[in-house]
Amino acid sequence: MFKKIYLDPENRRFSEIMSNNRRYIVPPFQRDYSWEDEQWEELWEDIEQMQQSQIQHFMGYLVLQTEDGKSFQIIDGQQRITTVSIIILAVLKTLQALVDNQKDKEANEQRIEEYKRTYIGVFDSITLTTSPKLVLNRHNNQHFRAMVERLEVPTRRRLTKTNRALNRAFEFFVNKLSQKKKDGKTLATLVGDIADGLLFTAITVKDDLNAYTVFETLNARGVHLATPDLLKNYLLSTFASHPAFHTDENLDDFAGRWQIIIEQLGETEFTNFLRSHRGMTNPLPHKRELYRLLRREIDTAEKVIPYLEKLEDRAPVYAALQEPHDDFWKEREGRYIQARPHLEVLKLFGIKTPLSLLMAGYEKFSPQEFIKLLNCIEVLTLRYNVICNLATNDQERMYNITANQLINEDLSLQEVMDRLRTIYPHDVEVRQRFGDKSMPSRRSNKKIMFLLREIEMHLSGRAPQNLTLEHVLPYNPGDDWQAYFGRETYENAIDRLGNMALLPSNQNMGQEVFEQKREILQASEFRINRHIAEYPEWNMNCLEEHQRWLAKQATAVWKISEYA
Repeated sequence: MFKKIYLDPENRRFSEIMSNNRRYIVPPFQRDYSWEDEQWEELWEDIEQMQQSQIQHFMGYLVLQTEDGKSFQIIDGQQRITTVSIIILAVLKTLQALVDNQKDKEANEQRIEEYKRTYIGVFDSITLTTSPKLVLNRHNNQHFRAMVERLEVPTRRRLTKTNRALNRAFEFFVNKLSQKKKDGKTLATLVGDIADGLLFTAITVKDDLNAYTVFETLNARGVHLATPDLLKNYLLSTFASHPAFHTDENLDDFAGRWQIIIEQLGETEFTNFLRSHRGMTNPLPHKRELYRLLRREIDTAEKVIPYLEKLEDRAPVYAALQEPHDDFWKEREGRYIQARPHLEVLKLFGIKTPLSLLMAGYEKFSPQEFIKLLNCIEVLTLRYNVICNLATNDQERMYNITANQLINEDLSLQEVMDRLRTIYPHDVEVRQRFGDKSMPSRRSNKKIMFLLREIEMHLSGRAPQNLTLEHVLPYNPGDDWQAYFGRETYENAIDRLGNMALLPSNQNMGQEVFEQKREILQASEFRINRHIAEYPEWNMNCLEEHQRWLAKQATAVWKISEYA
């Protein structure tokens, strides 16, 4: 039986979201209000454009969690809902000013009461009290409540940055409204347009596991939601559930640590980091299972801070492993500076499968051993991923198992190398795969340049950086070249690695006939070019023979001597 995912996606106007006495609560540990002038200006322009075109404006996704259908936690979308609510408060202030000046007083008082009832407060007929429709987090809510009650920015000393942002947002929209025609009908038209014209896709779930599934599904489709917030809310709520830990000092310490982690990684990389981090000591989880597993493992308040400390320690390593020129490698007395060229190769080819193992290696090995591990993984990357283009499942599994054993059993570097031997493609396979290799040069120019430059360095010890990639058979051959090379085969030959040459960046061969190109290549300082020039003509047979020669060099360039 499949586990059911309960969610209810629906397109809703702002008026529908705020109707039927619904309340919206930003979890106490959710992020603070952070919008600034750029976002306010953009939203205001969108509203004005919507009014002119009379076409609804899409505000994005609103992810909500509820158990009773009346009270909803805002998992994602709180910045937008809060800002639209502030616009309503600015309208109320402007209407109150009209009332105070005896301008259409009765009608404007009715508008104020209607808007307060619809967008600001929920009236309980049993207790005869009014509760706010929007409850912000622990840093913002008291300040926001004061703004709602007074329709003024609260004048307090030592305001936090986030509450200053609330004040500035309110003042921004009050100023925008002052530029409009000052009468109740104009303001009522604006509120009506906001209510019916701002459209959200509301996704309602019944628990935070479902919410996490929604996050990961939407993020995989390119809709980036704030997934760190969900885990942060769970960890902090678990932490705060213990009376000994529930103090402002402890909660602020947690928030500060969390912010440091996010600053190291950025939100879009956060889930990948959590997955790799867990993969250091456990089987690498699927992203869909990650949150469930973390909830099960970090199930008491006492486990939260040790987990957070590990995240804080390892986040800089994870981030630096994907940025070769991070100061992280230059610091530490320069002992890791030789890591950079290996990391540049992993970044060039977009390789992330070994991150858990590399994090474990950094933690367990000396700088010299770690760099040797990096070199091993670079060679494996080029043989396994780039040249042979093998499926990564087995490779990732081996990296994961080795990382677990390295952390849990204190393997030596040699023992790690012995385990990785099982995913090392042998010379025969590398020569065969490289001999058939094609790479689209327009998309893979830097990658091809790297491969050929490394082979040239192996052959001649020379490979300057300022080079250009040239096709022997031109990229867009004319009729003469097609007829010369062979009309049946030229399309399959253009992007073969054997059809590529390296020239100084100020030189090119263009559409010249092979005899003229041959003279240029023969005079070159590079062995690869001179090898091409040894052929009296250039056809598919010559190209394939030259590429087989390149393949032989490749097995010598990217080689682990211990595996020979």
